[in-house]
Amino acid sequence: VKDKATRQQILLGRNSEGLYKFKTSTKRLKPQALYSSRQHTASSVVWHRRLGHPNNQVLLRLAASEAICINKSTSVMCESCQLGKSARLPFSDSVFTASRPLERIHCDLWGPAP
Repeated sequence: VKDKATRQQILLGRNSEGLYKFKTSTKRLKPQALYSSRQHTASSVVWHRRLGHPNNQVLLRLAASEAICINKSTSVMCESCQLGKSARLPFSDSVFTASRPLERIHCDLWGPAP
């Protein structure tokens, strides 16, 4: 990890099973240095997507507790959420009713087979 302004190396991490592990000495660092002070403001739609599609009440509760910063408090109309909540309607009754065995056959066709 390098300081963006000075390009000086701050930390050196080793890759271990896809994760980079850092050895740090917290004695050198001030406690404030361990926290990010930058807060990102985004729309409720962006936060909805980032947080895994929670409902509007969850977003408002997080904003009220200052866990997230929403620049526009609008209700989220998410197409993915609407599709996930939709239910498939049952098939309507058939107009044609078979009067004898094998008069109508339903099957899946595929081919040509090797």
